[in-house]
Amino acid sequence: MASASCTGRSTSASASTAIIFTTCPWNWNAGPDGSPLTIQVAFPDREVKAQVWRAKVGRLNLYLLDADCQDNWEADRRITDRLYGGDLEKRIQQEILLGIGGVRALATLGIEATICHLNEGHSAFLALERIRQLQEKHGLDFAAARELAASGHIFTTHTPVAAGIDLFPPYLMDKYFTDYYQSLGLSRQEFLALGRQDPNNQQEPFNMAVLALRLSAWANGVSRLHGRTARRMWQAVWPEVPEGEIPIGAITNGVHTLSWVGSRMASLYDRYLGPGWREDPAEAANWAGVEHIPAMELWQAHEEQREELVAFIRKKLAAQLEARGGGSLEIAGAGEVLHPRALTIGFARRFAAYKRPVLLFSDPERLARLLGDPRRPGFTSAWRPGGRRGPGTWPPGKAGCMQVGPRCEWKG
Repeated sequence: MASASCTGRSTSASASTAIIFTTCPWNWNAGPDGSPLTIQVAFPDREVKAQVWRAKVGRLNLYLLDADCQDNWEADRRITDRLYGGDLEKRIQQEILLGIGGVRALATLGIEATICHLNEGHSAFLALERIRQLQEKHGLDFAAARELAASGHIFTTHTPVAAGIDLFPPYLMDKYFTDYYQSLGLSRQEFLALGRQDPNNQQEPFNMAVLALRLSAWANGVSRLHGRTARRMWQAVWPEVPEGEIPIGAITNGVHTLSWVGSRMASLYDRYLGPGWREDPAEAANWAGVEHIPAMELWQAHEEQREELVAFIRKKLAAQLEARGGGSLEIAGAGEVLHPRALTIGFARRFAAYKRPVLLFSDPERLARLLGDPRRPGFTSAWRPGGRRGPGTWPPGKAGCMQVGPRCEWKG
């Protein structure tokens, strides 16, 4: 890596620990001259470079962009250091690199994507770059290139509340996109209208979800109920269309069955259902035999898996406490947290402020009584890295957790 323009180092999201990419199961892609493959995106007064890394995920290639390159400004080298971190400016930089840089990385690798899935609005700038490339390749105007590109764009919206959407003020869009929208043949007004629910509202911020909706041929929510919510949320994008006809469908989220089903439950299914549930889990007939599983065997498998989960959490918590310099009594206490016989409810993913977890702490005394009753459920969650709102602040839910966490009657 001595001759490479990128360092092969990056900073993890959870701490200031440097990740040495060359010791990870990832490889850098070589350019024509044998050096690490890089792409560039335009920022104000400079070009920002990112190196392309490749990781094997089963039979698939996962490509990663790393801005920690020696040619970049020091601040730009930290663009890819932390997910969800930084202020609005860092956020727009990340999304330019993800969307525009991601499309350029695929092109540099010789990969011509026919379908691009925009998972939430974070990557929506990719739609603009695909339009620009079509204009450049075929000599099309923006309207023709937009129609052609949209047929290959699928947008999935996840959040049911506006607080979960990326919004950028017009001055930031001017700072980062003036030259870009001119290259598309658009005026400032025409460009900003792509990201506004009301194209004529000069004060409205640029909305990444609206951009994705306007530039995609298909959009969907993640359940039937959420599809209805999304149609209501975004009706202003189609003001003359009845809510029920807003072009946002729904695809209910599922799971990868063989990864999701625990080993003990899988053994039970094998014994009573045969191999069909593994080969085609979506076929209802393959689950018909579930009625023949004795209730006691089903419950026993469930209980054993829950005991394994609690044991794993206790071990993980003890390791975290030890790493933070916790006392011996505190570390030993990790062996008693949760209860394998109690219902435990958790936020399986991000403990984000817009999900209103602070409601749990609106009545601390009642919550203490609930958590102190062994017959009542426990609560656990994972808070997203970099979830600070600003210097020294946390989302309300996290602040509530930090404030009430030390109460002895709540532990375990």
